[in-house]
Formats: sequence, C-alpha cells, structure tokens
Amino acid sequence: MSDASDNTGPGRYVSLDLGLHFSHPLGCLRPYFEALEQGRALGVRCESCARTWFPPRRTCCGNSVAENWTELAGEGTVLGITSGERSPPFTDSREPMSLALVALDGADNAALGWIANDQPAAPGSRVRLGVAAEHAVHPAQCARFEPVDD
Repeated sequence: MSDASDNTGPGRYVSLDLGLHFSHPLGCLRPYFEALEQGRALGVRCESCARTWFPPRRTCCGNSVAENWTELAGEGTVLGITSGERSPPFTDSREPMSLALVALDGADNAALGWIANDQPAAPGSRVRLGVAAEHAVHPAQCARFEPVDD
C-alpha cells in the first residue's frame, strides 16, 4: 500500500481539494478601483485641510472625504524602488517584478505600485500610471507605473 492511501501510522496522508469563492465589495472606494482598471488616477480631496490623497482615504481631519473625488494627471516621481521575483496567482512560474513608491503629482501622500513590464526606473525618475490587467485578482493589482520618456 502506498503512503497516500495508508490510513495507519504517522505517514498517513489525506487528499483534500479546497476551493474558495468570495464576493468582495468595493464599497465607498469603488470609483477609485474602477479608475485604476482604466489607468486613471482618482484621489480624494479634504475640504478642511486641502490635502489630496492617492490612494484615497475614507476620512481626513475627522470628516468623511470618500465622496470628494478629484482626477489627477497620473504622473509622479519615484521615491524608492525594490525588485525581485513573483509567482503569479495559480501558476508555478516565476517572473521578475519591481515595486515603486511614487509621489503622484497633486497628491499629498505616496502610492505603492508595480513598474510595468519590469522596465527600468530609479528614485527620482518620472512615471505615469497605466493599466495592466493580466494576473489581476483585485482591481488594485491593475495599477502599473510606466517610465516617462524624457
């Protein structure tokens, strides 16, 4: 008898098939996520302090800002970058990837995003928000920053 079907002793194995399905609501941030799927930068602006947030926050200065949407140009400056490999969901493959912390023009915070197609980028370089839906399980994974040609 093989270990896989041996029901005695410490070498017992049980075959399990697991599947999960979730319906994840996008809630009050739905406009932000839908804009990301289109390669657009949509932030929120606080009327009290005049700060603009991308990615958006739900509150600022103790007030809800989730309805004060503002379109941003979608370009910014790389503050930092890290590179490595990733395994796309549900695959056995590995591919290069780079993540960047980007100060988007018109926003008062920084956004974390992927560098599209592992293109070269360095701190101080200019990037533009784009879109790439391959391997996207959630709309937040659609955002890609593409280097801007000088």
